[in-house]
Amino acid sequence: MAENTFQPGTGVAPATLIELSISCRHLIDSDVFSKSDPIGVLFEMDSANKQYRELGRTEIIWNNLNPDFVKKFVMHYYFEQSQKLKFEIYDVDSKSADLSKHDFLGRMECTLGEIVAAGTRYTRRLLGPKKNSGTIIVGVEELSSCKLGMGMVFCVKNLDNPMSYAPKVDKPMSYVRPGEQSNRKAGDFNRVTKKIIIPTRKPRKSGYKLFGNWDYDRSIKVECYDWDADGGHDFIGEFQTTLRELSRGPSQQNIFECINGKKRDKKLKKGKSYTNSGVIELMSCKMEKVYTFLDYVRGGTQLNCSFAVDFTASNGDPKSPSSLHYMNPYRPNAYQTALRSVGEIIKDYDSDKLFPVLGFGARLPPDGVVSHEFALNGNPNNPYCTGIEGVLEAYNKALHSIQLYGPTNFAPVINHVSRLETEVNHRIADIMAEGPRGRGRGRGGGRGRGTDKHQHDSLEDVPWKRLLGFRKLEDLQGKEANDILLTFDRYKTALKKALEQTTIKGNKDVNMLMLLVRCLAKCCECESLPQQVIDIFTIVESSKFLYEFIEFVKGLDENATPRVQLQNSGILRDIFTILTKMKSLLPKSRITIQGILAYIDTPINVIKSDTTIIDEDMWNMYEELMNREETTRQKRSHFKDQDGEDEPLRHNKTFGGYDNLDHYLDIQYRLLREDFIAPLREGIREYMAAVHDMRPDKKLHELRIYRDVQIISPICNNHGLCRRISFNYPGMHRIRWEQSKHLIYGSLVCLSPDNFKTVWFATVANRDLKNIRKGLIDIKF
Repeated sequence: MAENTFQPGTGVAPATLIELSISCRHLIDSDVFSKSDPIGVLFEMDSANKQYRELGRTEIIWNNLNPDFVKKFVMHYYFEQSQKLKFEIYDVDSKSADLSKHDFLGRMECTLGEIVAAGTRYTRRLLGPKKNSGTIIVGVEELSSCKLGMGMVFCVKNLDNPMSYAPKVDKPMSYVRPGEQSNRKAGDFNRVTKKIIIPTRKPRKSGYKLFGNWDYDRSIKVECYDWDADGGHDFIGEFQTTLRELSRGPSQQNIFECINGKKRDKKLKKGKSYTNSGVIELMSCKMEKVYTFLDYVRGGTQLNCSFAVDFTASNGDPKSPSSLHYMNPYRPNAYQTALRSVGEIIKDYDSDKLFPVLGFGARLPPDGVVSHEFALNGNPNNPYCTGIEGVLEAYNKALHSIQLYGPTNFAPVINHVSRLETEVNHRIADIMAEGPRGRGRGRGGGRGRGTDKHQHDSLEDVPWKRLLGFRKLEDLQGKEANDILLTFDRYKTALKKALEQTTIKGNKDVNMLMLLVRCLAKCCECESLPQQVIDIFTIVESSKFLYEFIEFVKGLDENATPRVQLQNSGILRDIFTILTKMKSLLPKSRITIQGILAYIDTPINVIKSDTTIIDEDMWNMYEELMNREETTRQKRSHFKDQDGEDEPLRHNKTFGGYDNLDHYLDIQYRLLREDFIAPLREGIREYMAAVHDMRPDKKLHELRIYRDVQIISPICNNHGLCRRISFNYPGMHRIRWEQSKHLIYGSLVCLSPDNFKTVWFATVANRDLKNIRKGLIDIKF
């Protein structure tokens, strides 16, 4: 449909607004453990310089060699011009926006006139790295200028379960317009509803869609699938209707039988009856105008942009030309360029032209305190700068008065922006950080997704795959060790679920396993956050994730391709790093690790001759891991040979006899000692976690914390030389010490002046009731 742009006294080329859609079939499979992850890119030749320029990209469809891209390309079709187009398909291998970093699958060049002349579908072979690189199907449709949208609520009942052995199925619905592929997901009525118990499905509301280009009598086919994570969705059934019928709302005519033609024919051939594969009922239908961004701007919408600049040391020394903060006298640096680029666009939609500018990750004058929320203009009560020039001036002055430090933590500036009170309709938080942060690409491109002040309050209800799913782990593996550790520490619940649900049975999730192992191995490199390292690996030790190492090692193939062997070599090295770190941090994990080493010893020795998988350095690493266990076992053969080092526990014998008396005493000694030490160790760990979460007064389960402890004087009694100490405890005057079991004779106490970085152990030597009511006891070191 041609646009209505009539202006007397002017000339304009006749044009029609059209929509292009892309599908591919039989693409090259360039991934090892899964199928290709294709993305489509459209280019148009510039008539001036005869060079192709990129018009846009589709979404990524994971693990699919026959993708039907939902993203459409809207462009003008000029009948009197030759518009040359190029379609390229890539297999996405990383988050990089650079197409050269991804695997090229094929291309097709044509003119827009060829596509339009072919009708609704234009099919061509792709030219790629192989002789048969697949085919591409380009659909074309003229667009109308209708701005109406339709919202519908459906109720699905008694749908067939395509997987007879599964008690639950996942059912998304999609609509298909005539002229498109029969199995094409042109759009979704609603999101996938997972694990819906047969036979009833809760009603779900769809988004506003443009159906049939608002041709009321055009046929619309609705398809229902059982969703699968690998992209191979199972077809359940379909029905056809029109927009006119749907617009009438709930009625007997809008109760549709979902029909599976193949299943129906198969049953009829066997002489069995077939009614339908389920019933889909329209519960409500509502039409509303769909507003564009231009409509909102014309209606008076105001935008306000807040800037946050990364001043962490990972940006490099500002005096070095390689730093992102380097002040080049001839051209702006990366941050100056980003501030101006964003600001010049957004200022036109901000009436007062005042922009809050914050910084994070720097040491501030005069005493060098690290701050993750400070105003660049030096005024914490009024961080606003006038215009983009004011923003740049504040940045330039701040850069000469602070010291770059770290770590990268911009949560405080997000919370700061959410507290700003303005009368604007929408607020944008532009976070400019070194490297790709979140989903931003390139330096200085991290854009805040929102400023909801409650976004961090309830992470327990967020699905773990949204917090630590495949894409998030892909981002994390390229970051610094402390960034990974802080992310894991924040999403502990999601980490537990990820570790529990990640398996490699049938190699379905080997990529997920590889990412988790890579991130955990990088956490071993962090030395600045020791308590977080202990907390994270305690979670790993308590999960079943370690046992997946056995399945991975047992599945190693000596005859695999060089690329697979290289990948397996990296995973194996990371596994050895994790096990070594856990043995040094968590003595109680040694029994588990000893069992894992016993299982993997035989397959490791079988493939040790293959230097592609296990090189000399890795073999030395493995032998050191094994020899350390043997050395520990030989060094302390029984309880008489204690040298003060951590000792692995040994299982109590419930069947059979002990080897000798020393064997019996050795096992019982270790078990009794663990019963005595474990509550103290777990209690200290729980206390350190509470201090890290800024909740030092949290009630602990394993021990009590007594504060304001002071050694008053030495004292001699029947137990020899002791020390009298004073202590304080909330509500101490209400404790019935004559009945309490706390601080009784012989109790183990642990004293520390620096939050348990250093400790002294002692036992209660005397507990006089008169003294203890005053907060006095005698201890012996």
